[in-house]
Amino acid sequence: MKKISILMTGFLVITLSLLTSCDNDHYGPAPVDVTANYSNKLSNPNPNLILTYNGETMIGKSVDFSTVTGETAIVTLYDILPGEKELKMASIPLSGDEEGYSFSGSGMGENTLTSFRYEGRVTKGQLTLNISNLQMGNAELWANTYKLPTVINGIKRIVVGDIWGDEYTWQEVDGQVLNASCYFYADIEASESGATTQTWGNAIQNILSYILPQVLQDITLRADGNITASYSNEPLSGLDMETIFGFLSVPLTQDMITPHIANRKYIPSPKGFANWHQKNDKFILKLNLANIISQIASDKHIDANIINAIIDAISQMDPMKLKELLTTLNQSLNNDTLGFLININDTSFKALFNWLTTGIPMLVTSKEGHTHIYLDKEEFTPIAKLLPDLSPLVISMLPEDMQALGSIISAFLDGISKAFLSPQKIEFGLELVQSNKK
Repeated sequence: MKKISILMTGFLVITLSLLTSCDNDHYGPAPVDVTANYSNKLSNPNPNLILTYNGETMIGKSVDFSTVTGETAIVTLYDILPGEKELKMASIPLSGDEEGYSFSGSGMGENTLTSFRYEGRVTKGQLTLNISNLQMGNAELWANTYKLPTVINGIKRIVVGDIWGDEYTWQEVDGQVLNASCYFYADIEASESGATTQTWGNAIQNILSYILPQVLQDITLRADGNITASYSNEPLSGLDMETIFGFLSVPLTQDMITPHIANRKYIPSPKGFANWHQKNDKFILKLNLANIISQIASDKHIDANIINAIIDAISQMDPMKLKELLTTLNQSLNNDTLGFLININDTSFKALFNWLTTGIPMLVTSKEGHTHIYLDKEEFTPIAKLLPDLSPLVISMLPEDMQALGSIISAFLDGISKAFLSPQKIEFGLELVQSNKK
């Protein structure tokens, strides 16, 4: 019995030592010391997240890191991948040492099927995470560089009224705009209302297609979800009221545009200011507000507390709080665009806020080498309703010798608003063609 007792005691000691050894065999810091939320949001006074997205620093984000045993971890990404508000990755193997844990692997988005690689290291008080090799779920369909099309004129079926305006018929008319950088389509009838919508629609298509090539050379939808562009910040040329109002009756031609873009210089935009993804068969364009606002703040030396509060209001989905903060911010900036935003009604501001925080849903169609990215009637209606309120902003951007035309500008925007709200179906956006640029 004594021998059996000694053997049993020895067995228990060995078993307990093995259990204790297994319990501490994570070869790294205590799990509780590294389990935390890591953030580099502007509102965080002590940022503890170093995040890169395909080699580019990404700010304004947060990541949860959690481990119980020190052997595997759960990592949750918050609004880091386009279209993935919250992406949880579980059972990630950890490799520990005295200072921390390292990990790596492959992941996939739940909503967008975006594939990616991740590599990270966590120590007490800091998480470093690199996300690379991103490929949006439908990148093979949309990822490309697109340029603005050359204006093409030709025969088009349009609504034409008689000299008295009593009768309206469909007629084939030559010289009409068939392709241009601004895309517009309205389902109209051969009537006075249809003719009015057609006139205003053609005018806005002509005007924007005249201006866009001076501002934009090409747009790149990258496979990793980033959107970049080649743009020009030089002053617009050839823009006067005679030209603008002439587009109410005279179709745009490429010859009108070419002299104004021949010697313009275009520069590449930075990454990280906008991204894209697909949701429910729609193309979602989303701005990275944290990056944009931090850039503005660094350029203007704005009070960091106000900027942090603005970021918080956006992350908390609080449009009225944001409007209040923008009012405070504009007391220092006196910016015309901000002035417009804070003076629009609350309903319209909430609609814009929703776009800014969740993205702008657009449709994409392709035909004969041309790609249309546009808003449908449902999504365009809030913009159409806002057009009359844009008058002060547009007038403030005009040269001094054109300021007296304010009432005409107001009537112009009001006319466009009413014309765009009347059709049952309307499509408004960009027309692009794939570029040979890689």
